[in-house]
Amino acid sequence: MRGAIFGLFTLALSAVVFAQASVEESRFEVVSIRPISAERRGGYRPTQTTFESYMPVTDLMALAYPGTNRTFGLPDWARTEVYEVRATMPAQRQKGDLGPMVRHMLDDRFALRVHKEVRAIPVFELAMNRRDGRLGPNLKKVQRTCVANAKTPAERCSMTEGVGEINATAYEWPTLVSVLKRFAGRPIIDTTGLSGQFDLSLKWNHEGGRLQDGSAPADLELRATLFTALKEQLGLKLEPRDAPMDVLVIDRLERPTPN
Repeated sequence: MRGAIFGLFTLALSAVVFAQASVEESRFEVVSIRPISAERRGGYRPTQTTFESYMPVTDLMALAYPGTNRTFGLPDWARTEVYEVRATMPAQRQKGDLGPMVRHMLDDRFALRVHKEVRAIPVFELAMNRRDGRLGPNLKKVQRTCVANAKTPAERCSMTEGVGEINATAYEWPTLVSVLKRFAGRPIIDTTGLSGQFDLSLKWNHEGGRLQDGSAPADLELRATLFTALKEQLGLKLEPRDAPMDVLVIDRLERPTPN
């Protein structure tokens, strides 16, 4: 009996390892890449059958290597030149396969070669602003069961982002920290000790922020900086310091090969 159970466990573990390996080997079936005007810079749109993006290589690398703290050795053109990517998804998509597919595309078409190192880099420490740990007026811990297509706020777990604005209901704390990281411009080390779900509303003066029509919110210039807004609205603070972090180092990167 014990041998049978061990055998089943081994088969289950093998299935998990095989699934992970399959995801890592996922590739786009057909890829078309062409340079476009920087004014057309946008995001990306994956569907079950296609992938489209309008981004520089730096943004594509963020998809290929999620969670990367910082990348060293990128040439200037990788930040400024924008490329349109149109690709066909494999027939059998798997959860989590987009990153590996973009990574293989960068390897094949941009001759990307990288390695990882640990370096001391500038980070922000996210901490409570008050010694008593009291939260700000726009941050509230909640406990809510999320319901798909919720019709009432009591069942809703969602997040929206605008220009210098984040609104979330019953969102998990690590996800909120990862959103703040994007706007802070540095990796964030969370020392708040917070966990669980939170309702949050944050507004700040996001320099350079624009709406889709090119305008900015009317009150944008009147808003506080991100650092001040965090203190006043959420009861949090960002303290700059250096810390050893995993980083990505570019060994080789070239403009894309022709279609």
